[in-house]
Amino acid sequence: MNMLTPRSKAAQIALATLLIYACVALATNAQAQTGRYRIAGKVVSSTSGAPLAQARVTIASVEDRSATISVITGDDGVFAFANVPAGKYSLEGARRGFITSGYDAHENFSTAIVTGGEADSEHLIFRLTPQAVLTGHVFDEAGDPVRKASVSLYRQDQSTGVGLTRRIASARTDDRGVYEFAELPAGNYFISVNARPWYALHPRSSRNGGGTATTTNSDGTVTTVREEETITTSVVPPSFDVTYATTYYPDTTDSDEATPIPLRGGEHLTADVHLSPVPALRILLRMDQQPGRGFAMPQLFKKSFDSTENVTVQLMAPNSDVTGERPASTFTMLGDGEMEFSGIPAGKYTVRVPALPGSEQSGSVGEFDINQNGQEVNPSAGEPASGAKFTVRVLGTARPPQGLMLALRTREHRVVRAAPVDSHGACEMLDLPPGKYDLLAATPINDYAVTRITINGSPSRGHTLDVVAGATVEGTVTLIGGQTVVQGIAKRDGKGVPGAMIVMVPKDPEANGELFRRDQSDLDGTFSLGTVIPGEYTVVAIENGWDLNWSQPGVIAHYAETGQKVVVAPTAGEPVRLSEPVEVQPR
Repeated sequence: MNMLTPRSKAAQIALATLLIYACVALATNAQAQTGRYRIAGKVVSSTSGAPLAQARVTIASVEDRSATISVITGDDGVFAFANVPAGKYSLEGARRGFITSGYDAHENFSTAIVTGGEADSEHLIFRLTPQAVLTGHVFDEAGDPVRKASVSLYRQDQSTGVGLTRRIASARTDDRGVYEFAELPAGNYFISVNARPWYALHPRSSRNGGGTATTTNSDGTVTTVREEETITTSVVPPSFDVTYATTYYPDTTDSDEATPIPLRGGEHLTADVHLSPVPALRILLRMDQQPGRGFAMPQLFKKSFDSTENVTVQLMAPNSDVTGERPASTFTMLGDGEMEFSGIPAGKYTVRVPALPGSEQSGSVGEFDINQNGQEVNPSAGEPASGAKFTVRVLGTARPPQGLMLALRTREHRVVRAAPVDSHGACEMLDLPPGKYDLLAATPINDYAVTRITINGSPSRGHTLDVVAGATVEGTVTLIGGQTVVQGIAKRDGKGVPGAMIVMVPKDPEANGELFRRDQSDLDGTFSLGTVIPGEYTVVAIENGWDLNWSQPGVIAHYAETGQKVVVAPTAGEPVRLSEPVEVQPR
């Protein structure tokens, strides 16, 4: 048996250590020579931290996303891609019961994996968020389930830099009065319910008489008598002439008083809604008729969070799935430009009447407080609707790009109209509510900025448009496309920071909200802001800033004080590279 002295043991340990370092160096040199690297890590649950088996992980080069490679994780959640060339790669994870997402995803952004540099691409922790479920019952005043109730799901959204609540899905309750929204990401949600009592009956009116009758007298003469026209309304007991107002969780009829439902990954929450009947109102709408054209169908709208919803559609919807069933709440044509709506809960409504196609007469829009049964509403008493006709020019192109759209947006970030621009540059918008709007332009693949609006030969400032009641705005709109890419790196203490929110803030953000651009820093801290419009900007990097109202001047000004200034020239063809790193600021 070979026995080693202490000195000989130390010598062998030193030799072994040298051999290990030599092997590592050779492997590193070989890897550097071949230009091949590894992307590896572990997929875990974002809520429990447990490794996820049978998760599919896919990589794709950011330069060619059509070429993808996928692997399936084992019981330990580990994944690995070997022999990966130097470059940037998107990383996507998917598993049953979890939200499919990119690496460190926020909204539509994620962090790309960088190989061939100093960033560690081999010890990634890829967190997938379990899908959440929001369910509940809809009950009537007796505690019985309400079937076929229409349930709307809303979610708080920060994607525009302003906290807005938008409707994202709808569902119907089943025979048990149960609704369910599955596969939801984490967030704050709201629920609203529209339904009608199964037993509700509403009075209907009908027009009688109005014709002529002739009688032959004994002497052979004929007497013509005109019958007086009358409108009669059926009688319904008040206990049956009821309806349900739109009800928001938890049991309020005002969206401003609705309670948010915070939903975290993997949660299965229940939110029950109880409906209470209210007196149903019957209103008479008197419409202005046009000879030979009839009249346009009025539309009733009511505010719901940060938008409006069409009440007319809800009133005319069937109350069940029975084919041919007449809705309990609908309208009745009375003739001579009169129509009756029944089954309407009291409240403030916007009544819009669209213009008839080919008519010179504009539509109308008005606000009405409906609070009396049999109330007469004259939509023409509201303000005349407006219109806009534009000829669109895009700098640097002979014709507008395919898919170009113009949109009018309020200062509350609500788009009220959008219309396509045809191949000749013409764009028309009808039935516009009067007000002040920002004019926006975009195609599915590029953003555009309005550089000039000329109305009746007079140029206006910026992209703001004043729409006057009853008038049609006509003019020329000049656009410039965002063709420039601005690149940089976000750092802290000299090291690249992944996952930071990058915001490109335009000069005078109050007047140029559509020029903001955002990105998320990649594994090495680099970022790339695309479709940038020429102008002056400040680029900032914010850690964990995804819930900020980042487009609000009062919020972003604090961060812009220490951001990087950059000027994008109209002639910029190549990507613009920031000369200095952008320091990452805390939330």
